[in-house]
Amino acid sequence: MALLSPICIQSAQAQSALPSSSEPEAAEEIIVTGSRIVRTGADTSTPTVMLDSASVEAAGIVSAGDLLRQLPALSPGLSSESSGVTFNGAGLDLLDLRSLGTNRTLVLVNGRRQVGSNPNTTAVDINTIPTPMIERVEVITGGASAVYGADAVSGVVNFILKRDFDGIELGGQLGTSSRGDADRYSINATAGANFADGRGNITGHVAYTSEGGIGFDQRKRAISGLNWVPNPANTGPADGIDDFVTLANVRQLGGQQESMFLLNRGAGTEAFAFNADGSVRSFGLGPSGLIGGGQITDGGEAELGYDAQCPQAKCALKIPVERVLISMAGHYEFNDSAELYFEGRFANTKSSSRFGSVFEIPPTTNRISINNPFVTPSLRALMVQANVTSIGVLRSDQELGLRGQDTNRDLFQLVAGTRGMIGFGDLRYDASVQYGTVNFTNTRVNDVDQAKFLNALDAVRDANGAIVCRSEVARAQGCVPINFLQTGAAISPAGVNYIRIPFATETAKLTQLVGTANITGSIGDFWGAGDISFAGGVEYRKEESTYLVSPVDQAGQGFFFTRRQSTAGQFDVLEFYGEVVVPLLTDRPFFKRLELEGAVRTSDYSTSGRVTSWKVGGTWAPISDIRFRSVLARAVRAPNVGELFSPGSEGFITVDDPCDVNFISGGSSSRRANCTAIGVPANFVSNARTINIRTSTSGNSQLDVETADTFTAGAVIAPSFLPGFSATIDYFKIKISNAINVFGAQDILNNCVDLTSTNNAFCDSVTRAADGSINQIRRQNINVSRLDREGIDLELRYLQSLGDMGSVSFNFVGTHMMKVTTVIAPGTITGSNVIDFNGEYGFPEWKGRASATWNFQPFDLTGTLTYFSSMQRDVQPVQPEDNRATTKAPDFFLFNMQAGYELKEGMRFFVGIDNLFDRQPPFLPETRAGGAGSFTGVEIYPVTGQFFYTGVKLRF
Repeated sequence: MALLSPICIQSAQAQSALPSSSEPEAAEEIIVTGSRIVRTGADTSTPTVMLDSASVEAAGIVSAGDLLRQLPALSPGLSSESSGVTFNGAGLDLLDLRSLGTNRTLVLVNGRRQVGSNPNTTAVDINTIPTPMIERVEVITGGASAVYGADAVSGVVNFILKRDFDGIELGGQLGTSSRGDADRYSINATAGANFADGRGNITGHVAYTSEGGIGFDQRKRAISGLNWVPNPANTGPADGIDDFVTLANVRQLGGQQESMFLLNRGAGTEAFAFNADGSVRSFGLGPSGLIGGGQITDGGEAELGYDAQCPQAKCALKIPVERVLISMAGHYEFNDSAELYFEGRFANTKSSSRFGSVFEIPPTTNRISINNPFVTPSLRALMVQANVTSIGVLRSDQELGLRGQDTNRDLFQLVAGTRGMIGFGDLRYDASVQYGTVNFTNTRVNDVDQAKFLNALDAVRDANGAIVCRSEVARAQGCVPINFLQTGAAISPAGVNYIRIPFATETAKLTQLVGTANITGSIGDFWGAGDISFAGGVEYRKEESTYLVSPVDQAGQGFFFTRRQSTAGQFDVLEFYGEVVVPLLTDRPFFKRLELEGAVRTSDYSTSGRVTSWKVGGTWAPISDIRFRSVLARAVRAPNVGELFSPGSEGFITVDDPCDVNFISGGSSSRRANCTAIGVPANFVSNARTINIRTSTSGNSQLDVETADTFTAGAVIAPSFLPGFSATIDYFKIKISNAINVFGAQDILNNCVDLTSTNNAFCDSVTRAADGSINQIRRQNINVSRLDREGIDLELRYLQSLGDMGSVSFNFVGTHMMKVTTVIAPGTITGSNVIDFNGEYGFPEWKGRASATWNFQPFDLTGTLTYFSSMQRDVQPVQPEDNRATTKAPDFFLFNMQAGYELKEGMRFFVGIDNLFDRQPPFLPETRAGGAGSFTGVEIYPVTGQFFYTGVKLRF
């Protein structure tokens, strides 16, 4: 018995190209993703890439997302290697087609929607889908809203699970990286039985999976000291001198536990620290001294590494994820007219992430007065020389422990329905109701009560000469003075107990209710070309999401006084849809087959009103060996609960301050004068150079739907003179208008000072301190942007018998991206520029996957090669002499291999190596190893490295 089928990635349109030594069998009629009409896979006009169960098995994965991301159409999305620093996404596995975002990729199971797992969204967690139960996965590109409704603007990923399973199947796998981490354990059992002479079946599945993490410092160059700094030789724009230089051993002041501070006594800024007795000493800097506005250096006592998205460079490279999955499915056919069916699934997912302790960002987090009783004579003398009355200490409050979050998600999904023949011709019906819910708990650990912390720093001497907290109220609550003006650990255990918030829990509940009924069939053959087929139906859907942040966050009590608000909302939609396929010519000269198809769907949203989506397409096969196809479609995406109803949440982001001395010469001719008008001093060095800037983002209940116009055209070639070979090539173009977006923080900053005056809404969204530093940038969701994607997909497939030596198969699927652009706000003065991402980190122009399998029973061997073309930091630098832009990552290749052996019928043993040659992410300035929160885009590179695994599959 062949346990590994001839491979793997195959186009649904080219299935008929397989050679056969016997008489050809009738093509199996199935419902292919992108249509509700029953047909053969070779008949569809929509480009579809299919992964069968053998593909999943040969990849040795325990989560289907790890395999799907190898496909060129999918971007990294969100995974255990990139979700560790998110507020509530830790442990999620979300898919992203065509780099258009996880919210624009519709994920289905057996052609049905699933409840979302990310609070306030409808994004589906792939971790909740039982991998061993996958029969096949179908991926289509382009709008499919006419068939499936909203969200299918970039495409659809449809997981079809096994049906009519009969017997018992046990599976287990364990693996580890070559460095002894990222351990993986998986065990699963499936049991099913047919009954009533095959008219009924019931199948159950249970699985447990544990995937270990990778520590922040457990890979070569995981903490990178290579970074960009302003070129001291730069004299200004258009001087022919590079704006930046790379510097090794870059360290962040404040990342270390040792307290230090900066003072200018008239001869430039100096760095100081403390001796054991509290006296002042010089703080060790690197040979270049203070760099980048005074908070980084290239050596000395500061903490190695500077990562804009992970300031202490201690974010886990991969977070651990643990899953329990239980699923059941059954059906019973009473007669041709009535078959009852149900599907149920429970999934529990746990994850944990840690990303560095609380750190100091003066003056917001601390400002110590010259009158503080911990100030020693030597420090007081320095402050008098510098003519200051307070200092701000830079340090990492490691006494509090690492911050992080422990996340738990429980998913329950149930569908029940009936289907059968109507009794008139070949008409069939299918009616079902499904309900899904996700309960989410996220416990954030080791935060700081910022108000209590400031109370503890504000110390005085009482009447007895003892040092106490100034506030009597704080003293009554147990306030213990904290002395930052000393070496080493500065917060006593009693101080830790007073200021630390050991945990703060936020919760969310997402629910989805869907009722649908449809009929399919044909109305006859009127001109000898074949039956006209159709499908039509009605669907009602209701989505609810409630996200309750912790009281700590709601009050802005935690680190940096960050405030986040709870969100609750719902919407429903009633939809009617229809689809038709009309054969025009069959078996005529130059018209082996010609057919047209169309679909329309009208949707009435409680929030966005009534919208219509549609598609028209056709196929033309002049001869049996070649077929041309094309589809034009209009798709929509309705705003989700968070985009509609979020009252506002805060975060931090990296920006370039246009009023900084490095950027004030760019932009419009008004920039310099406007920066002066808003109070920014000359030769200003912005705080944005060294810290992430606070931002707030809120929803908008007046949002409309996004609209996407998609076009695909291509050909399927299966030459009769080369049995076993097939090729597909397809051009695609996706244009999304009214895309829900917020003006980026950078755009808000730039527009504020680049317009003719500062009397504009953008300046109203920026708050600056008296010294010009940026305090906050406020943003709101609006229908404003345009997103464009354009490219060519290619797939090659070949299967060849080797006689007594078995068979060999080869598959290649590749994509050439021709356009990856965003226009923030078409028609506005400063938002109309086309922002080009094609070829930048995370957006390779070429991506491919090649796979080959040798099947020589009882042995099989599969090798898979994944490829990304070279990428660079920025293809459109704001400043022409910004030499950071041309920093390139070379072409990247990753090779996986698996070998299997069937010990006896029903028992297969396998071993595999992922990343056989241990390829590591490229060593780039300002990034850490791989993703997990480094420079945007580099999460495309896998970080685990060489990984070994072995497993067994038993079938009874």
